[in-house]
Amino acid sequence: MCQTSLVIINADDFGYSKEVNNAICNSFDSGIISSTTLLVNMPGFKDAIEKINTNPLIKNNVGLHINLVEGFPLSDLIKKQKRFCDQSGKFAYQRNQAVFSLHADEKKAIEFEVKAQIERALDQGITISHVDSHHATHTEWSISKIILNVLGDYQIEKIRIARNLGAQRGRMKEMYKFAFNSYLRFKKFKGVDFFGDLEDFFYSFRNRDFDKKSIEIMVHPVAVENGIVRDLDCDNITEKLMPVLQKFRIVGYSEL
Repeated sequence: MCQTSLVIINADDFGYSKEVNNAICNSFDSGIISSTTLLVNMPGFKDAIEKINTNPLIKNNVGLHINLVEGFPLSDLIKKQKRFCDQSGKFAYQRNQAVFSLHADEKKAIEFEVKAQIERALDQGITISHVDSHHATHTEWSISKIILNVLGDYQIEKIRIARNLGAQRGRMKEMYKFAFNSYLRFKKFKGVDFFGDLEDFFYSFRNRDFDKKSIEIMVHPVAVENGIVRDLDCDNITEKLMPVLQKFRIVGYSEL
């Protein structure tokens, strides 16, 4: 591993719940993450805002975690779209298959919802460092084009690329992810060279040179138990991250 490579360790799902928020704040305080992305439509949102405003480590390292899959939308039109919401108006979209086309009302609904989520973050004084999404919906081709247009309107230029670390997940998927990441560069959006979770990172490190590259590692702190931060797999996240923390320069998206 090379000292000159930059690594962003981003905790997804800030705002999901108070328990998740506490785990993410503990991770910032412990120096094991450098960035987070905020869910603005989930029950822990207000608590997350309070924590952001009282913790300078977090203040300048908050992005938006666009959410089209869980909780209730902030706008009305998308509640009428059966592909995305159930009869109660709650998000019910699942990425069971690729979506390459949407009808006009769906496109408009997604545009309105993404704008509403951005506006809610901005209204709370958040300077959005970058954007990613819950369950990676921003990498769906038909959805991504809408999101990218909205980000352009708000002059948000940094976005998470499609996963390109770890074991290959089939030739067609790898070709799609390469095309998606190339499209982001073509549209002048900024992102890292490599992205994946911790398992992806360690898998790829055995087979790839990261010299002078930028890397984002996605983590999901969910709870603090006896001072130990646990992730979705119930592992000790500090222990898992230690080899990265010791070898790389850890930065936030603001330094990318």
